[in-house]
Amino acid sequence: MELKQCKHFKNCGGCSYLDISYETQLKIKQETIQNLLKDFEVQILNPIIPSERIYFYRNKMEFAFGDNYSLGLRARNKYFQVINIEECLLESEQSNKILNIVRLWAIENNLEFYSNRSHKGLLRYLVIREAKVTNQIMVILTLNTTKYQFECNTKPVVVKLVDKLRQEISELKCFIVGFFNEKTDIAKFNDSVTVYGDDFIEERVNNLIFRISPKSFFQPNPLTIPRMLNKIKEFISDLDSKSATCLDIYCGSGAIGLSVSSYFEKVIGIEQVQSSVTDANINSQLNNITNCEFICDRAEIFLKKLLLSKFYTKLSTVIVDPPRAGITKKVLNAIIEISPEIIIYVSCNPQTMFFDLQKLIKFYKINTVQSFDMFPHTPHIETVLKLIHR
Repeated sequence: MELKQCKHFKNCGGCSYLDISYETQLKIKQETIQNLLKDFEVQILNPIIPSERIYFYRNKMEFAFGDNYSLGLRARNKYFQVINIEECLLESEQSNKILNIVRLWAIENNLEFYSNRSHKGLLRYLVIREAKVTNQIMVILTLNTTKYQFECNTKPVVVKLVDKLRQEISELKCFIVGFFNEKTDIAKFNDSVTVYGDDFIEERVNNLIFRISPKSFFQPNPLTIPRMLNKIKEFISDLDSKSATCLDIYCGSGAIGLSVSSYFEKVIGIEQVQSSVTDANINSQLNNITNCEFICDRAEIFLKKLLLSKFYTKLSTVIVDPPRAGITKKVLNAIIEISPEIIIYVSCNPQTMFFDLQKLIKFYKINTVQSFDMFPHTPHIETVLKLIHR
């Protein structure tokens, strides 16, 4: 497969594998998983499943504003420096167009770009979220100000930007302004206002529709998600689970739980981000799925409650999709205590997966390992494991 050339590659910290052939990337990732699991007893270790698309595959990009009117990604090994990106090969051609429109708008209107050194400046982050199947785009502009100050001072110039984007980007579904004036450098916001459209986009995965709001988590490679979900369904298809309960921990907006709902009598999703839980319950309604319930709670707290619940006696399967830091010690201990027959472990970080397995392996056998290349041109690997109680 021919490699595309990126003029920002030498300086940008976004894609460390962009100069390696895709076949070699897959080989490196497969060997990484094999080496991590070499001391574990694994019944089936499948070859990695490649990404359906290796360029313009991401559905979310977070572009930072920086010194010298830069708008783009962090420099390689220089966190305080922002590379002025004109074309990124990760999200889409339309996102590049948005990126350049926003930069030009900011310069023409003499708006101050945020500095991570001085913590001054108005413009902090430009986040672009795309639904690849339904072709809907959400733009989030994060400002170093308050909602009141925005309404009084900045809103008219932002409306000019929105009007320009609506003329140039037919796929634009919504434009949201977020407010974050803390020194912590993250592409998040405490408060927001919707300047145009709805406060969500919708994506279709297999035969399901999913609502994605600004703060909700959704897997970043939507064209590879169906392959991962189908593999998870394959892992549980041989279970006698029609009268059983499945627990979906770190459920996000419900993509996994809703996808496996037909295999269980009841699916309970746990997530501590309220916006994701709200989306998950709306997604249940959008897809006419009545046996799923999504609850906003800390996983370790809910798991203690579960031991006293009627659902505990029917629990057969736990699906866990933790953040990069892995499963917390309390949650891991609680999962072991409730002792499900099957654990489906979805990992985006092989290192934390390795550490979690060291404890789980005392109680569970590794039946099947399946990796997916969700992140072409980066070292990141998505892996799904089927663990069976000893």
